[in-house]
Amino acid sequence: MRLTLHWAAFVAAAAVVVAILLCPVFAQQTYITVPVRPVTTEHKILPPPEFDHVYEGDLTIVMVKTVEELLILCNIESQITLACSIRAYDGKSCLIMMVEDEAMRKRGWTTGLLLRHEMGHCNGWTQAHEGQRSVYSGDSYWVPETQRIRLPADRWRRQLAKQWDNLCPVSKDDSRLTTTIPRQNYLRQ
Repeated sequence: MRLTLHWAAFVAAAAVVVAILLCPVFAQQTYITVPVRPVTTEHKILPPPEFDHVYEGDLTIVMVKTVEELLILCNIESQITLACSIRAYDGKSCLIMMVEDEAMRKRGWTTGLLLRHEMGHCNGWTQAHEGQRSVYSGDSYWVPETQRIRLPADRWRRQLAKQWDNLCPVSKDDSRLTTTIPRQNYLRQ
């Protein structure tokens, strides 16, 4: 009986060794990695490279609250429009009108992308949009709201305090005031 267990242990150990030696061969045959480009949506919005740079003339940017207001100012009827530009004939000045960032993001765009598009028009790119280039969803041009940079809260508090001080100036010589609200109380709200 002792001899049978010895041979059984030997056969089991040999099987383990063979499995370890053959495992990489089977793994290479079984698991093949094929690179696949992620599925993305293509959006044509970027101007051709010759127009895709900072406008160096006198640039004015006007932000409006609603698309309806923008359509009136731009004198167009297309409901998909979120920005427009008007370039001077000599190219020395340009006016860009855009809806606020929140309205753009609701439609999947960003201020940066639309500003880049409109600057292309300021640089001479025509309204025919010839040579328009693509942006892919999944690029770094748009990130979810949870990943966006935010203005630090202490700056908002300082701005609110400054506005409060401007609305309610208090002089030290004003004897009509019997109590004053400590500054920290309205900063913490």
